Amino acid sequence: MKTSRDSCWLATALLLGCAASTPAPSAPHAQATRPAPTPFVSPYAYEWFVRGELLRARGEHAAASEAYQSALTSGDDDAYLLARLAEAHEAAGEPAAADKALRDALALDPRSEAAWLASAHVAQGRGDRARALEALERAEQAVPGSQQAPAELAELLRKSGQPERALAVLERAATRGPATATAALRARLELARARNDGAALARAASDWLAYAGGDGAVLRRTADELLATGQPVLAERVLAALPEDPRDAALRLSVALALARYARVEQLLATTPPDALGGPLSVADAYLQIGKPDRALALLDERERSGDDDPSRRLWLEGACQLALGNPTAAAELLTRVPPASLYYARARTALRQAFTAAGLPALGAELADR
Repeated sequence: MKTSRDSCWLATALLLGCAASTPAPSAPHAQATRPAPTPFVSPYAYEWFVRGELLRARGEHAAASEAYQSALTSGDDDAYLLARLAEAHEAAGEPAAADKALRDALALDPRSEAAWLASAHVAQGRGDRARALEALERAEQAVPGSQQAPAELAELLRKSGQPERALAVLERAATRGPATATAALRARLELARARNDGAALARAASDWLAYAGGDGAVLRRTADELLATGQPVLAERVLAALPEDPRDAALRLSVALALARYARVEQLLATTPPDALGGPLSVADAYLQIGKPDRALALLDERERSGDDDPSRRLWLEGACQLALGNPTAAAELLTRVPPASLYYARARTALRQAFTAAGLPALGAELADR
């Protein structure tokens, strides 16, 4: 939720998209109360704003800055646009310009959530955690019904070693307004996650899908973050709320592997196209992890090498499979070809030590371990 001026840009997008097909409204009843007018945004300004958003999404931050500036020149200054401009300047390596845009935004609207959020993001990027926390607190106060500011504030407090304050922020957000409001639903989700409460997390995930328009992206992102932080049990509870979808297949596979649910892994491998699981190398990796190196090696042999493959990963997988199948000499020949710059080099060296030991060369294995 944003201030009325911040919301103007979203409203304009809808108006521009519907203008051609919307009939002219009938005259209002004489006693009806007219709604407050939405600040006008010209089509020219909105076009440049959209260009800025697209350029920024592609990582072309300097060009995005120019687009936002073009949008600003077409009309009155706007705190939301200035906040976007500030973040683009910062990402483009122009901190002085970013600071000026932030000052201008807050001078224009001291209660702009977008401006305070941008201030927090800029401060975090510069390592100024205290300033970021202050900015996020101001953002939360600016729009009490927002879901973004409380979530970001709680996360930063948690990273700052203040878990109790983080929980207090989420508890406050979870009880503010109607229980089915988007902000409250999101806060309940984050609160259950922060407490490591699997049952509450499952309920919050189900409620999120039921009342937040069926948006599964937040749940997928939450499950992914839980898995990345070593909490696969909680990730599984979140995923259980989502209906089966090819977009989730790779994540579901990773969670099943982390939990050693091998029957579930085999079901996914047998019923899901390899591309939906990250490609044939990922499928071979999964078979290797569940103790079926023969299936993994057969899959690698069937698939011709292509430009999409990571050669180092393939070498490591083939070597690990040969080692698991009791062929240490063949394994060593493959593993020694993994280059030091590869992400798989450390795993290859570990497997290579095991191969030398299995081949009756423990001294060589020990020498590698010392290195």
